[in-house]
Amino acid sequence: MSEQTATTTHEFETTEPVRLRVEAGSGEIRIQASDTDRTTVDIQPATADTEAAYELIARTLVEQRGDQVVVEVPRRGVGFLRRSPALAIAVGLPEGSSIDATADSADLRTTGPLGTVRTRSGSGDVLLDDVVDANVQSGSGETSIDRSAGSIRVQAASGRVIARTVGDGCWVDTASGDVRVESATGSVQVNTASGDVTVEDADGDVTIDSASGDNHVGRVRRGRVKITSASGDVHIGVVDGTPVWLDVTSLTGTVQSALDGGDPPEEGEDSVALRVNTVSGDITLTRS
Repeated sequence: MSEQTATTTHEFETTEPVRLRVEAGSGEIRIQASDTDRTTVDIQPATADTEAAYELIARTLVEQRGDQVVVEVPRRGVGFLRRSPALAIAVGLPEGSSIDATADSADLRTTGPLGTVRTRSGSGDVLLDDVVDANVQSGSGETSIDRSAGSIRVQAASGRVIARTVGDGCWVDTASGDVRVESATGSVQVNTASGDVTVEDADGDVTIDSASGDNHVGRVRRGRVKITSASGDVHIGVVDGTPVWLDVTSLTGTVQSALDGGDPPEEGEDSVALRVNTVSGDITLTRS
């Protein structure tokens, strides 16, 4: 099939938020949510403008099923054992729509307010702008979430994870890669085999289980902070004036604390409980 006979753009009437399902191979997926009553899907070659790419576009399923819009790229390229050409998929849809995306190695980027986003990828970056909830499963590649009004869950084999603003809970499980949470209202839980963990501003419980890597909690206001680390330094800052309960030990590292256990908190008063254990890392506790 030639370039001239391949349909690359599709448009559907969608007066309400939609459920978008995308299955793709390599290339990129760009999703833009806006105040619109239409959903558009445009598919182009991501790199080489070849006949094979347009043949793959022509074989791609794009259709509307009630409140669902489906984009399915065939898994295998044209011809036996041929590698699929990389495609650039651009979707425009109403604000508040939900996303379910599966990709082999395509990057995913969203802009605008979305509902729940679920992604699964073998490799490739996942860059989310504004979501309610996010569930990301990634083999390798960076995961970045700018804003989540609800909760996020990230499971990654390798790659950096960044969550800038999280309204509810944040769960991250990674084998290798740094984890950074800038602001979280709910609880934060991070499990990592290798990589530094940073939680800049925590308004709830923080739990970090790390085999190797430094752990930094910049500012905690209330709740429980539990950090277990085999190898890596730990730094925790507690808001000035907040009562603190301490259970802190290091087998071979040093412990430096500017915190006093102090009197038990009064009824209704915020307090922080710190339980930190390292094998060989230094522990530093400060006011912030």
